[in-house]
Formats: sequence, structure tokens, C-alpha cells
Amino acid sequence: VIVFGSRRSGGAGKIDIWYGTRTATTVGFTNVNPMPGNGINTTMDERWPFITGDGCTLYFSRSDGTQYDLFRARFSPN
Repeated sequence: VIVFGSRRSGGAGKIDIWYGTRTATTVGFTNVNPMPGNGINTTMDERWPFITGDGCTLYFSRSDGTQYDLFRARFSPN
């Protein structure tokens, strides 16, 4: 799994959190989609995602244009 922030089209707005998966380290990432889950991607900037080693928790930041706040969400791309 890879997670990243991007302005790519198809997101909720500005910079959103995206994820992709791959079947082996020798192939590229496929199925790149906005991060699932209510409240992760909004019309504000979401950036700097980090998934914990157990793959269960996503940390990311969100900005209202003046400051960044840190958020935590359960992660399950299935």
C-alpha cells in the first residue's frame, strides 16, 4: 500500500489523501483511489499521510488555510 497527498482530479478538493496497492514489489501500484472513509478527504488540504506498521491507523494533517491540525483514522482499503 502507498499513501500520498495529491491535487489529482477526482478528489474532494484541493490536496487529498490517495492510496494505491500492488501485488508484488516488482510491479507498479494500481487501483489508485481517494482514501476511503468519511471525513478523511474534504474541501480543505489533507497532506502528509502516514500508515502505522500494522496497517490499521492513518495519521494525516489538514489545513483550513491558516494552520495544520493532526488527525487519526482507522485504515482499511478493502
